[in-house]
Amino acid sequence: MDLRPERLHEAIRRVGGVRSDGERFNIARQKCAEDILNETESYCVMVLGIQMDVTAYEKDGEQFIRTRPNKNQVDSLLSLDPC
Repeated sequence: MDLRPERLHEAIRRVGGVRSDGERFNIARQKCAEDILNETESYCVMVLGIQMDVTAYEKDGEQFIRTRPNKNQVDSLLSLDPC
């Protein structure tokens, strides 16, 4: 896998957090991407007090997730602690 800085988000394997009902989750990246693409769930991250939506895309038959880059072109998922 090519891990140049603009593709580091492709190394994400799992995501976790707390759902709006308080339930904790830890799911595979592919499940998160599938939920977003199928519009069955939405996900967001809070970085420095700013909420950012997680988006999903497909590349070469594989599903990935990322946040929309900020003005510094940084994927906010990469600034979070590993789960």
